Amino acid sequence: MMAAIQNRGNNEKWAGGPIVQNLDHTYSLAPEEKGYLATLGVNADDLLVKMNAQTNIQASSRARDYINRFGEVHGTLTKPLLTLHTTLDGNVDVRSESAYRQTVESAGAMANLTQAYVGGLGHCAFTAKQLLATLGAVEHWLETGTRPDASALPNSLGFDNTFVPRPWPY
Repeated sequence: MMAAIQNRGNNEKWAGGPIVQNLDHTYSLAPEEKGYLATLGVNADDLLVKMNAQTNIQASSRARDYINRFGEVHGTLTKPLLTLHTTLDGNVDVRSESAYRQTVESAGAMANLTQAYVGGLGHCAFTAKQLLATLGAVEHWLETGTRPDASALPNSLGFDNTFVPRPWPY
């Protein structure tokens, strides 16, 4: 959650103002969501009253234009890109890799995308050997035009060449 808040703050700083708004929005929860929050000791109805009393954030059109121009992922890769993700990342859900892959596929640029996964817990919890192997794989791809395979990112270093993230959002 801290990373999400920090990223949102950075985006708004770069964009020059709020990038989202909640004017005329009514927050609500399904009964099962309220039930779950109750098990955590949260009174959902009180929370909703407070949230609905704060629907006063208006996005600036300039900030929204900035985010649409520079923050939107289009998937139009013109050069090789290798993404690296841990399979149990608590900060950036590994399912985002599925969404990115779909975006790149839709743009017809899959020839320029390889996704690699490291079994493990943590955000960017890669070993030096894993990072060096990834760098070597990208360098080889750029020099030869040959996409990295499991031999470049071996299981013996902790790469999980059989991992496929679930679809985004679920």
